[in-house]
Amino acid sequence: MKTALSFILKGSNYPLGSDESLVWQCLLNNKSFQLSADANHDRWIGFRVFYHTLKRYFGSDKSFIRRENGDSLLLTNVHGNQERTLDYVQRFAGQTMSFVVMRANMAGYQRPYSGFDFFRFLGLSIRICFRCLFSSNDRANWALIIKEIFEIDTVLWLVRKHGISKVFDFLPYEKDANLMSYLLRKENIEVTFIPSLNPLKDHNRIMVADKLVLVTPYQMEEYKRIFFDTIRCGSILKWPPEGAYSIVDRYQKITESTPKFDLGFYSHGSWVRRREGHIGSDHFMQQEEWVLEQLSKFLKQNNQLKILILLHPREKKMELNEVRDYYERFLGNRFELSPLEVKSAEIFDWVNVGVAAYSSIVYERLFCGFKILFGGQALDDFPIEKSTLSEIFYKNYEEMVEKILSALQQSNDEFMEHYHLHGYNYKSFNLEIGEMKTTN
Repeated sequence: MKTALSFILKGSNYPLGSDESLVWQCLLNNKSFQLSADANHDRWIGFRVFYHTLKRYFGSDKSFIRRENGDSLLLTNVHGNQERTLDYVQRFAGQTMSFVVMRANMAGYQRPYSGFDFFRFLGLSIRICFRCLFSSNDRANWALIIKEIFEIDTVLWLVRKHGISKVFDFLPYEKDANLMSYLLRKENIEVTFIPSLNPLKDHNRIMVADKLVLVTPYQMEEYKRIFFDTIRCGSILKWPPEGAYSIVDRYQKITESTPKFDLGFYSHGSWVRRREGHIGSDHFMQQEEWVLEQLSKFLKQNNQLKILILLHPREKKMELNEVRDYYERFLGNRFELSPLEVKSAEIFDWVNVGVAAYSSIVYERLFCGFKILFGGQALDDFPIEKSTLSEIFYKNYEEMVEKILSALQQSNDEFMEHYHLHGYNYKSFNLEIGEMKTTN
């Protein structure tokens, strides 16, 4: 019987290009946001992760919810709207989730190891701790392996005990998702990956599962043009984006009206993320501040235009004066802030043309049928040249000006038609049940 513990103990000596080698590549090379950017410099990070994992192993479990008899399990996390996630997966999977497991709350009343296996787990964990102590190479990712093998083997224990035959993984961005899928499939359990609506290049260049949900045309372009060899899934399912389908009813009922603001800047909150020590936040902050600088120049030359700053949830938790001070550095007093109590996705119709550096709101706004442009400098081969998103992406000030002035004169439908974006609109999706397309 295969376990994550036995897989790691066996080591990484597998043929290049095999599923097993791809699993190891993800474990050691993929970024994880479970630890701060400083973790790679912390020699004691292995011991810290080991300590917290042992506390969970002997703690009381709050992660496992049995809803009703059945054979399907949803793997999710504690962040976000759990009821919305559950409704989304059930609606488009076309079946009820019998069990829900929240990985971040997972503790060990199930006790996945007994007898000698528990001592093997302790021995491997201590070896990893000392590896992290003396070697900085992949230090944070090695430390996380301690908690990952505990979590995966706990899921395997649950699956075997309750006779589960289908697992829907809402967390395929985690670097151990492919290891869990690999082991579940060895047990003849069908695994469906449900990535977020962000580009696959961010966290999902490699995926090994039975089924894969794609929620934007751009993800399909990535799969076909770049990641066909490393995304190994038997079939592709087309679902709408989770965050957007739940609010589209509002926009189906309203006709196009005059927006309150000419422009809306959709913040990714990268300056706050950088302060909190998030991995990759420096790069995103540079891109956002570049866009704000270009917008400042544009507004000085078009002082009749009104702009709304649509705040990221992280910004909404801060002192409002501090947030205002940050944006005044770029835009002076030329802007208004969105209401704190209203989600950005609920007021798409307030803004004529959305502008961003990069944010998942790009897809949500297109899904609901509204205009948006985004851009930046040196975004790591994003978007793909001649892709559906490349035409609404600006790389310099001149392109931004040209695209904004053109979009301001177009209706939402004219904009979608001009840039061939109808595939992103809710009208191209079946909002009742997912559509399956077999690819191999």
